[in-house]
Amino acid sequence: MSNNIDNFNEIAAKLFSLLLDQFPIRIQIDEVSFFEYEPITFDPIDGRILTNKQEHEFKMLSETIIWLSESGFIRCNGFPDEKLNVVLTEKGLELLKLKPDVLNSNTVGDTIISLIKSGSKSASGAVLSAALTFAFNG
Repeated sequence: MSNNIDNFNEIAAKLFSLLLDQFPIRIQIDEVSFFEYEPITFDPIDGRILTNKQEHEFKMLSETIIWLSESGFIRCNGFPDEKLNVVLTEKGLELLKLKPDVLNSNTVGDTIISLIKSGSKSASGAVLSAALTFAFNG
């Protein structure tokens, strides 16, 4: 991931994919399972041991969830705990149900889910970026 916008788009796309797949059930999000890391070891003196990359990714996940929540796309509870219960709002569901012409009648959500499952994080981030731009600009 090259910059914060790309990070945001990729993280938000994966989050939306998980939420749409489980809608309307709230899902629990924690950083370790979201990024599919091995369980983090704890040092009794220093506390949690994270690499710089993990610290940045964890911060980006937290800030992405906050922004999506404050913008009305998701609803969550659990801050500042590590595990959050998150669900799509009506606005988030509407975003994922958009059918832009460029997606050949597929919804944004279906396209993102397909790209996430195929391992194409950057492409799913690009689709979400275009959908958010469309949603904000009409």
